[in-house]
Amino acid sequence: MAGLQQGTAPPSTPIYAEERDPLWVSEVVITYDGAPSHSVSIMEFFRRLVAHETQYFAGPLRAAPVACSAGRADAGPFPADAGEAPVLI
Repeated sequence: MAGLQQGTAPPSTPIYAEERDPLWVSEVVITYDGAPSHSVSIMEFFRRLVAHETQYFAGPLRAAPVACSAGRADAGPFPADAGEAPVLI
């Protein structure tokens, strides 16, 4: 991670956050050396403290047209009427 000083965090862009007691789920795009890296964090709380946390990291991924609900490569993986909309931040 060239360009980062010790103790500094890389630039990040929040994409999604949702709280459903006792879980918090967040998605963030973190930029390392100019390249985006997607991160999803799932935290489980117990007595107002983090009891468990799992983080997933991946590079950008473009869905195959057959995997998309509308058949477009730029379409999201879920149909628009799949239920409650996520909280976008």
